[in-house]
Amino acid sequence: VDSVVLELLEDDKPVPRGDAGEVVVTVLGNYAMPLIRYGHGDIAVMSENPPACGRGFKRMKSILGRDNDFISLPTGRRLSPHPFHALMDVSVGVAAWQLTQQEDYSLDLIAIPRGQEREEASRNLITSLLQVVGDHLNIRFRWVETIERDPLGKIRCVISHATGGKKNSALLR
Repeated sequence: VDSVVLELLEDDKPVPRGDAGEVVVTVLGNYAMPLIRYGHGDIAVMSENPPACGRGFKRMKSILGRDNDFISLPTGRRLSPHPFHALMDVSVGVAAWQLTQQEDYSLDLIAIPRGQEREEASRNLITSLLQVVGDHLNIRFRWVETIERDPLGKIRCVISHATGGKKNSALLR
């Protein structure tokens, strides 16, 4: 904190402490190549409480995820990827999964099966997903053998191509 200026912004304006915003950093020590208001796509919330040690530094409460990992609802609200991870990762019969939101807000859920209980596992997946998004979105599900990895070799679990909704102020936590 003493070598950077950390801001949480929405539409290039600071968000109130306790609200979610895009993490933007200005590095104070880069004299040859300044890094000024660099946004790297993370959404976070700053703590409203001062540190217990008594120092005056700001504290980050939580990192909610990457901006393009949030699911948008037609109502304008945006859902953090964390509830999806919590529900899907405990699903019995699933080795890996990926949830992709299309531009029309619909959701495509694919999963790699673990074991033979596909019918029960698919019901549990859809039920878990509906608990998070409600009946706001059209959901398509299918079992697959593999899930495409990104250039770094990772499986992105939540991907959104929807552009609607407010950026950060209406996030569900």
